[in-house]
Amino acid sequence: MPKSTIPDQILDSIVRSKRVAVVPHNRPDVDALGSSLAIVSALNASGRDAKVYAGGDILSKLRFLPGFSTQVETEMTEDSLSKFTASDLVIVADTHEPTRVGVWWQAIQNLDTTHSVIVIDHHRDNDGLGNGWVDPEASSTSEMVFWLLERLQWPITQDIAVCLAAGIVGDTSHFTNSNSSADVLRAAAYLVERGADLHDISMHLDDAGKIAKVRLWGQALADVKSDFGGQYVWTSIALDMLSTFGVKEYELEGLSNYLRTIHGVAIAAAFFEQDSTHTRVSLRAISGYDVQAIASQFPGGGGRGAAAGCVVPLPLEATQSVISEKVSSALK
Repeated sequence: MPKSTIPDQILDSIVRSKRVAVVPHNRPDVDALGSSLAIVSALNASGRDAKVYAGGDILSKLRFLPGFSTQVETEMTEDSLSKFTASDLVIVADTHEPTRVGVWWQAIQNLDTTHSVIVIDHHRDNDGLGNGWVDPEASSTSEMVFWLLERLQWPITQDIAVCLAAGIVGDTSHFTNSNSSADVLRAAAYLVERGADLHDISMHLDDAGKIAKVRLWGQALADVKSDFGGQYVWTSIALDMLSTFGVKEYELEGLSNYLRTIHGVAIAAAFFEQDSTHTRVSLRAISGYDVQAIASQFPGGGGRGAAAGCVVPLPLEATQSVISEKVSSALK
């Protein structure tokens, strides 16, 4: 069962809704997109009109999720904005940090008071969007949506099961993270009974992508640096590297998580140069270390204890130095 009680306001808003816009965080990962598509599928099956409004690039390997081709608006056009504005309920999924909502955040701010905005999220992000159900003890937003649908007594179809199982598999790293509780395993077992194929899901999520991306990973791994007796490792992706290999930054998802698996490493980081004055940082840690506390000190920073990210308003090398100081304190 969910670690926290589902607020009555969340349940009431969903039950009273007729047209719903579901907004995952910008550049959605499998949990954000899977949970959003599951909500939309359940809402549409219950007679409501719902759609996912996603901002930023989406990994091609996530296109296997049921509903991706028909239920996701990826661009803000006059038509999509009109549909969004016509919704009486907006559900923000997998974040409650306004800066992570992306292009649809401005549209949410422009909604009048007749619209309801609620949040379903499992991250300990900085306080931002209110009226939410935030459960940092949950493995994923997909797990939370599973319990939500159970509470509403709405049927879980095979499409919904696939979306939720994919989100859970992704955010538990195939049930290897410390957040793989007995409850989430029970939820996953039920989703398998409803038609989710964990082998097929894992094959999609483990897709390495195009060979140029693998080669760029190779260069990044060759340049891995370590400090503090090998407890901290990091690597960097400069803009010219992306240009040389013809790879987009969003295609490099998972780099910091891979570094975390190096023997003896407690904290790993991947630095992505955004421009001459900004650097995105992806942080991962083993159990017992809190990188969310590091990320939350910077704009848009957040996540959960062992997995977090932020954007530091400094050049690449300066960002590496600042994060190294934060890591030193965290390791102590």
